[in-house]
Amino acid sequence: MSSHGDGVETIAEVFKCFICMEWPQDACLCPHCSKLCCYRCIERWLIDQRPNCPHCRASLLVHELVKCRWAEDVQKQVDKVRTEARHHRPDNKERDRCPQHHEELTVYCATCSKCICHKCALWDGEHSGHKFEEVDKIYKKHRNVIQTEKNKLRKRFLEIAELVKKVERSMDRIRAEKQDQSRQIQQSVDHVLKRLDTQLKTKLQKLAESRNILSRKAEDVNGLMQELDRRMKSTTRSELINQGYEIQQKLMPLIEQVQMTTSTHDLVTLPDVGSFTNEIIPPYDSAIFKIKSFCRHQQQGDPVYSKPLKVSGLTWRLKVYPHGNGANKGSYLSVFLELVHGFNKTSQYQYRIEMLYQGPGNDDSKNLVREFTSDFTVGECWGYSRFHRIDSLVSLYENPIASIAWQRYTYCSNSMTRLSLFGSINFSK
Repeated sequence: MSSHGDGVETIAEVFKCFICMEWPQDACLCPHCSKLCCYRCIERWLIDQRPNCPHCRASLLVHELVKCRWAEDVQKQVDKVRTEARHHRPDNKERDRCPQHHEELTVYCATCSKCICHKCALWDGEHSGHKFEEVDKIYKKHRNVIQTEKNKLRKRFLEIAELVKKVERSMDRIRAEKQDQSRQIQQSVDHVLKRLDTQLKTKLQKLAESRNILSRKAEDVNGLMQELDRRMKSTTRSELINQGYEIQQKLMPLIEQVQMTTSTHDLVTLPDVGSFTNEIIPPYDSAIFKIKSFCRHQQQGDPVYSKPLKVSGLTWRLKVYPHGNGANKGSYLSVFLELVHGFNKTSQYQYRIEMLYQGPGNDDSKNLVREFTSDFTVGECWGYSRFHRIDSLVSLYENPIASIAWQRYTYCSNSMTRLSLFGSINFSK
């Protein structure tokens, strides 16, 4: 019967309200997870806290709750089984009897730390001279201690539950703030893209106008050529010779007009198609660094420094080893970026080092580009000890220009600092 009673209690646990942990009053359930709860408990949660099921977190409103009219019938059956289980359960007093004398355990032997009956205390020599106390008194004392600890645990449980609620509210607030920030950023980006589309429309409109002008001029030239072909085909050689002066008088003004307009630079003013305004990424601040007598610097083996470049309170300079640095000496050109003056704390910068191809055709696809991100402190250098092989430098670039560009994203403000440093190398000795 004991296992039967435990099963009833297990069933009763399943049908408890998952909010107050009591048998549900005016029972209803969540349509998403089917968890039972009191109507008043879930109504108070949805109104006072937030419109979500506290168990499955699904969106939930009061009118969506499902009434459980069968819950009362289940409660009656559980109570009935409980009563039957208690009726067949062994009396606890039978377990509180002395196994030797079959008397109720009414005495507590403090010396042995065990409960005994009065016969054991009076007549059993085992407990002779021991200290005794009443079992009821000791029981109440132990029960009070356990109850006190239980109350502490319950208090701590409620505190933790409240902290969980605060954390969940903070999570909801952070999600809402993130969504708000995302909306603001998206709105800003949308405005930027709209203005970019406006720039594109303006440029395309100007180009279309220029194309129309050129098309009309092309039609005039083509018509004039067709007229000349027609005259040449429709006349004999003698007629062409005899009418040559007449044809020249009629057509030469048109030819001169076409030649004059098509050779004039003011015929069409082409817009600068590359002059889009980027409102998110600022343009580079730049300076020029030239290394003269490159071969002489190679022989000396010392680094070559550019002039300081000051941007947004920071001072930078380029440090170039024409003959290489460290283990790469004699094999590779080494290029580094040095922060000469700036913030006292370490800051992260994304930088780009580029050597521009200066051979025939100025092919930008042959530019040598290196990009990386490093943490800079004042006096520190970051870059590339193997920037490019020295033996192939002259053959590939003839008169190369080292273009150095770096940028820093300032997270504490809405600004972003970008700067570039260009360097040309002269291979004369």
